[in-house]
Amino acid sequence: MKYRPTCITVKVVTLMRRCVEMEKIHKAALRVQELAGLLGVSPSLVYREARLGRLTHFRVGRTVRIPVDAAEEFIRRVRVEAGQSG
Repeated sequence: MKYRPTCITVKVVTLMRRCVEMEKIHKAALRVQELAGLLGVSPSLVYREARLGRLTHFRVGRTVRIPVDAAEEFIRRVRVEAGQSG
């Protein structure tokens, strides 16, 4: 007898896959406090840059997360701007 997944089984498996994907995204993103600590700046500066659209971010509930690649791009851009002003 061949196993045939039910509609509920398919939905549960799909939901589990989405949860795994979201977990990968969370691990590939920094919290505001983490990024601020790495940069040696206040969290309010990171929030401001995100609010002004200069730093790509997303929300998970009330938590703001910054993708690692967006953080790296932001750091490169800030270094270039700092080098040009001096």
